Amino acid sequence: MSADPYDYAANLISRNTRDAIKAFWQHFAQNADALGRWFFNQQGGTQTVTDIMQPLREVSPNLMWEFGPATDGHMLTITAEFRDTMRPLARLMQRMAPNLPRWTFTDARPPSDPAQLAQEHLARFGFPLTLSQIEVSLGENGRINQHGYGAGRAVFDEVINVSTLLLGEEKERDWVGSVRETPSEISSPFAPLPWLDSFDAAIAEAQRQMPNAPHSALDPAQASGGLYQNFNLIEGDPRQDLITFFAPTAAYVSAALYGPLFSSRGFSRFNEWFMYLKIQRSPAAPFGHVEERAEVEDRLHATLSSAGIGGWVAAGNGTDHVYIDFAVTDVARAVTLLQNYFGHEVYAAGASLHVLDQGLRDITIPLTPPI
Repeated sequence: MSADPYDYAANLISRNTRDAIKAFWQHFAQNADALGRWFFNQQGGTQTVTDIMQPLREVSPNLMWEFGPATDGHMLTITAEFRDTMRPLARLMQRMAPNLPRWTFTDARPPSDPAQLAQEHLARFGFPLTLSQIEVSLGENGRINQHGYGAGRAVFDEVINVSTLLLGEEKERDWVGSVRETPSEISSPFAPLPWLDSFDAAIAEAQRQMPNAPHSALDPAQASGGLYQNFNLIEGDPRQDLITFFAPTAAYVSAALYGPLFSSRGFSRFNEWFMYLKIQRSPAAPFGHVEERAEVEDRLHATLSSAGIGGWVAAGNGTDHVYIDFAVTDVARAVTLLQNYFGHEVYAAGASLHVLDQGLRDITIPLTPPI
């Protein structure tokens, strides 16, 4: 099992889906040489490629696919695109891919060549790039906001398109925040390299604000932060009942509590993934005093930090639950440890583990260990 939460979620996918994935890759392997010949001479039209990829619909009609060059041969990307809840399925596609000569398989599109931006934008999106400038700034939720200027009618879309092409899918998912547009009479061509430099500078700025050590090495007793309240979370939010929340920064609060676009990359330089423990309050475990929750926090931090894989981040009380946020470098191992150490507590039956990253919020992991 992998440290990555998307790999962890991929392990939960049903046997029927795995059988469909296996059948697709068997079909692909049988036709890989024919695809290679088509890419070499491109005779017979694109129907050859479409026919070969058709069985992918048996896995899911919503997965997207794209071919491109690789360092040695060809690359096939099978991706969830903007459907973040399908990212574990795309990851499983990659994990189950065959080892074929001159083929590379990935679940996220790599960045395009900035020198080919104008041509690729026209080919992919069907209209020329009229963007002249993009300003970037670090947002209040740890993501990078962008403000586009241009003389065209689709400046907003062009900012998104440029980000999609030049950042690559992983970087786009992790960092792109809100987008604004301002019509401009300026028609100077867009310069991609200075924009890429400014985007990377904004990432560096975000990273300077992150802890300078992994959470396993931090002492919760020395944690800085603030107490937040008055959240006005929407109905159906997984932490809708939250009353108070002690967190390291306002940016973490904004990202962890509001909206579905939390990215762990925006809050750790040490490949940590952010999760939380949700415990239902009950007569047997009322958590009426903060000391009761603090005792669980201390034990949770000690369990993870002694294993060298993570530690405490934040915590809060709700009307019906208490919440403890933590960061880990290995999701699968952390789940097993916490289930073993806490799974038989009086509150375990009403407790669950959750991953904050986008596309994974609907996954509920019981705190009780599997039978």
